Amino acid sequence: MRLFAYSLTACLVCTGSLLAHPGHGVTEGDSTMHYLVEPIHIAPVVLLLVAGFGVGLWLKRRRNSLKRVPVRKQ
Repeated sequence: MRLFAYSLTACLVCTGSLLAHPGHGVTEGDSTMHYLVEPIHIAPVVLLLVAGFGVGLWLKRRRNSLKRVPVRKQ
């Protein structure tokens, strides 16, 4: 879990610096469409969503596996 927190922090730091560079892409730099169409801006968002979904799924499976207590037949 600590590795996930470090990775999330690194992604957030990188995303902040991506917003600071003007003059690239095919759309205007200050439009909403620019952030939705340009891959350099949308890739960190997609990666964070996939990572969050994966961690959520892992936690759900882990919680379900911990709930199952084997019943011993006597």
